[in-house]
Amino acid sequence: MDNPKVVVITGASRGIGASTALLAAATGWSVCVNYRSEKALAEGVARECRDLGVGAFAHRADVAAEDQV
Repeated sequence: MDNPKVVVITGASRGIGASTALLAAATGWSVCVNYRSEKALAEGVARECRDLGVGAFAHRADVAAEDQV
């Protein structure tokens, strides 16, 4: 990703997180789509973000676990 604007959105595989990721992508931000258990959904959101012309990838991490943050 060569875009200097990068955002990490937790819980981005569905709901408000997914909507936030897509809004960020639509406004030019590259997106890290964080998920805990819904890999296929997260990868779908990342793909939709890339379709909007920005860098995006899905990354699994439980933000409640300090060693994963």
